[in-house]
Formats: sequence, C-alpha cells, structure tokens
Amino acid sequence: MVAWRYVKSRPVPGWEAEHSIPGSPEPAVGQAPGVGVLGGAICFDGDFPAVFASASGRGIELLLLPSSDWKGISPLHTRQAVFRAVEQGFSMVRQVNQGLSVAVDGYGRV
Repeated sequence: MVAWRYVKSRPVPGWEAEHSIPGSPEPAVGQAPGVGVLGGAICFDGDFPAVFASASGRGIELLLLPSSDWKGISPLHTRQAVFRAVEQGFSMVRQVNQGLSVAVDGYGRV
C-alpha cells in the first residue's frame, strides 16, 4: 500500500538541481494508525524553514526525513534537521546513508 507520493522540494545545487524538477512545496502528510499524523520529506528539504512553515498547522507529529550525506556535511546536516524538528515542534526520524542518523522528539531529545 502506498500512503503518499512525494517529490523532493529542493534539489541539491549542482548536478541534482540541473537534472531535477522541484516537487511539492510542503511535506507529505497522512494519518498513521497508532502513530498519529505522519509527515515525510527528503534530505535537503529539511534545511529550509519555508518547507515546514505549515507543518505544525497541519498537525505533523512525526516526520520521516530520509537523507544521503557526505563527509563534508555530516554531522552538521543532521544537526540542522534536529533544529527544524525543535523549531516546528514535531518528532523526527532521519535515516541517513553515509552520515549520522537520528531520532528526536520535538524538544531535540535523542
């Protein structure tokens, strides 16, 4: 079963941005039994407050933010995502390929 489809809002500058079309301007949202309101976005989207400006208003309780980092931005990129979770007040799971993964609550507690 597919809960939603989401296209990355902000392609990373460089090759990805040159070969991609920006997607949804805000996170995907759906109801998850036993969890509540679940949201989803992708990697670089987590760096932009505007992408999540309506997240709290839409009731997101848990954001899934899969990512792919590299040595030059890890663990800074993960810390930025944690800041976004605290700023917007939702819990977050950020599973990372080649970087630091984290699960935090809306207060930034790991």
